[in-house]
Amino acid sequence: MFLKMAIRLGIKHQLFSFSPTHCVMLGYQPKLNNYSAISRTALASTFYSFTISRDYALQYKGDTYILDLDNIIQKMQKYSKGRLPIRIIGFPAYAYFLMQSLQQKGIKLSLPKGSKILFGGGWKQFGADEIAKEELYGMIKETLGIDSMNIHEFFGAAEHPILYCSCPNKHFHIPDYARVIIRNVKTLEALPYGHVGLVNLLTPVQSNIPIISIMTDDLGIVHEGKTCGCGIDNDYLEILGRVGVADIKTCTAGAKDYLGGK
Repeated sequence: MFLKMAIRLGIKHQLFSFSPTHCVMLGYQPKLNNYSAISRTALASTFYSFTISRDYALQYKGDTYILDLDNIIQKMQKYSKGRLPIRIIGFPAYAYFLMQSLQQKGIKLSLPKGSKILFGGGWKQFGADEIAKEELYGMIKETLGIDSMNIHEFFGAAEHPILYCSCPNKHFHIPDYARVIIRNVKTLEALPYGHVGLVNLLTPVQSNIPIISIMTDDLGIVHEGKTCGCGIDNDYLEILGRVGVADIKTCTAGAKDYLGGK
């Protein structure tokens, strides 16, 4: 089911490419004891293209992960001189830190034709650094020459095996095989369109564990699909941030453990 869903998303959003591609991974270098869902998803995303290299921003050194943006910048400078497309895959927070580093160094790159950016995992423990999506995309356009139509973002949770991929208007439309309920943060009552509350994700397709419904620590709004204007009629989910409840963990909530503590 997940494979079919990923293939359909790839076709719908034109993610497939048979051109040899360099993948710059703004996430964790694979390691046997790193079973995080976001690591597996990021690796799987590289198979949308004919990947010939994978360079990781978070490298495992000693007994921990170390963020090495200087190495990533060197690789991107090298690859941008060629003709093969580059795909940047991973956390938007690290993309922001990368753009900051490039700007501080006075480096502007023009990535080869066909290059794309695939985001997933959210800002998580870097919520205090989060900037508006439009601002981040503007930095990317200015620094890398990639426009917003070639930036795709995914939303999901390890306990909810459904991929939500941003549409051309950068909205997460809810697939037919999932439902999203926005709930009052105090009473947990379901809220109507346009109201802010906790995001409750539901799907019957989970097969490895008996979970149909999960309550996340994300705050969001569900909008009527017709208000998007992209041509997709399904309602769409807008993620506003997290409620800051330390004990709830989904997807990459354990990422900060790799980066030096809670």
